[in-house]
Amino acid sequence: MKFIDDAAVLARKSSGICLLIAGVGLSACSSIKEKPAIPATDGPAPTAEEISSEPDLEKLARERAARGETKAKDSEGKPSAAGADTSAGPELDAPADAAQKALAQSLQSDYERALVMIKAGYLDDAYTLLDDVQAKAPAFTGPALNQALIRLKQKKPKDAQALLKKAIEINPKTPYAYNLSGYTEKLLANFKGARAAYEKALELSPKYGKAHFNLAVLADLYLLDLPFALKHYEAYQALQAQPDPTVAKWIVDLQKRTGVYKPPARKAVVEEITEEPAEPAAAEPPAATGTPPTPPAPVAADAAAPAPEGAKP
Repeated sequence: MKFIDDAAVLARKSSGICLLIAGVGLSACSSIKEKPAIPATDGPAPTAEEISSEPDLEKLARERAARGETKAKDSEGKPSAAGADTSAGPELDAPADAAQKALAQSLQSDYERALVMIKAGYLDDAYTLLDDVQAKAPAFTGPALNQALIRLKQKKPKDAQALLKKAIEINPKTPYAYNLSGYTEKLLANFKGARAAYEKALELSPKYGKAHFNLAVLADLYLLDLPFALKHYEAYQALQAQPDPTVAKWIVDLQKRTGVYKPPARKAVVEEITEEPAEPAAAEPPAATGTPPTPPAPVAADAAAPAPEGAKP
């Protein structure tokens, strides 16, 4: 199950360089003389969805069920779980500056190593490694964003909040930072601040599906603004390549609770029409000819029939 909030570290390939989509971009990390040992990995570096501490859809479905707002199991008795986000996500331009590209390339392998360390649970070592990256690449937001993720995993939302403010100061136009900031503010019970952060992420990227989802959950469970929650659940669902059946149920639930539900139109019943065979037409009298018609053959009298009146015995 992938996490619904990528928390600002999704990366993409561009000209052979794995760039963090955060304005200046970076999916790499600086080298250090002594690297802590971590488990060997054969696959690619984990994505932000895999290392984010944002609750996934399944957990949120259970949270709604606990509040009596969603059934814990569907009609078939299966757990009410939601799937992974299949929206395209924000699209930001890769850095055009040649010097920034070269710096990202030089730091790439170490940055990916830091991501692997986060996934493996080597949080303090990864944090130190990211400190080194930030010192060498102060214009990149990636290190601060990932350090914020580490602090959230360590249950230190105040520290994460400070790191996110730093990331936004570096680049105030990355929607990922605001999305993660919204989650952090929610942990700190600053629901007004969380809403403002999510809305800023959507202002920068209106088709950011995960920000729509997180804002919907905030409005649904914490702000108790059901029409607003419905609006953003519907926006999230509309952006999915594969609509989520559980979120579809949440939408119907909120439509009913807000009085806007319209049952789907029933299909018209097509009745089969069977044509009855027609009665045979009455025989017409034969046409007049020169030869008289042949009289019908006499019918034998019933032996049991009484004799004609006056007949001799």
